[in-house]
Parts: sequence; C-alpha cells; structure tokens
Amino acid sequence: MRPLSGRTVWSALLAGAIWGVVGLALAGRALGAPVWGGVIVAPLIGLVIAFAFRGFRERPPGMRVALALVSVYVASGLFALAAGVADAVRPMPGRIAHAVVIQTVLGVWWGITFTGLLPMLWPLAYLTHSLLGRTEAGSAPEAGK
Repeated sequence: MRPLSGRTVWSALLAGAIWGVVGLALAGRALGAPVWGGVIVAPLIGLVIAFAFRGFRERPPGMRVALALVSVYVASGLFALAAGVADAVRPMPGRIAHAVVIQTVLGVWWGITFTGLLPMLWPLAYLTHSLLGRTEAGSAPEAGK
C-alpha cells in the first residue's frame, strides 16, 4: 500500500482531534482527569487508525462495515490506554500501575459495548473512514498518466 498523502495526514490528525472531543464528552465523567491523557494523544490515534485502515474505500461494503467496527475498538482501546497511563502515573500509594491501565481499557470497551454507545460510534467511524478515503482518493495519481 502506498503511504498516506500530506492531505490525508492532516485530515487524520483533525479527525483524531474531533474524536478526542467525542471521547472527552462520553468518558470525561467516568474517567475523570486522566481522560485528558487520551484527549491529548487523540490526533496521533487518528493518524495511526488512518494508516492502519488505509484503502478503506477500496474494500467491499461488508468489509468496510466490519473494519469500521474494528476501528472503534482499536481506537477506543488506544484512547483508554493513554488515559490509563495518565491515571497510573499519578502518585497514589498501593496501586498496581499496569492493573490501572488494563482496568481503564476494559472499562472503556465495556462502556462502549453495553451502554448503547456502539450504535452511535460505529456509523461515525464508518463516516470518518469514508471521508478519509476521499482524501486518499483525491490525492492519488490519475491512472494512465
């Protein structure tokens, strides 16, 4: 696969930042102050997801639907990982740092799956991938030239 174009990179960073705001709105109360760890790295998560799922528009429709679902869990896991690390580095005696991180990731996945957020996030992920795919398609060299 070809590397991401500059336009796609900037679009992915912007999409990640927007998803970071979504994460803040949805998980801010549950995660507390450590949620900012996820918000801060959200643009980079957007870039990682754009790179990992590039070529989204070239896939068959059923695969795009499945990939959008997978990307929700991968991206939310990365967001929760960053929030968990931000929580684990806080000086609190008697905590097991890696358990704090794992608990945050599993808690976010649980929340997405069982609180009714998935039916909202899944189509938004599909839309995001479709829009990023348009930046990829718009920057691809024309065939035959």
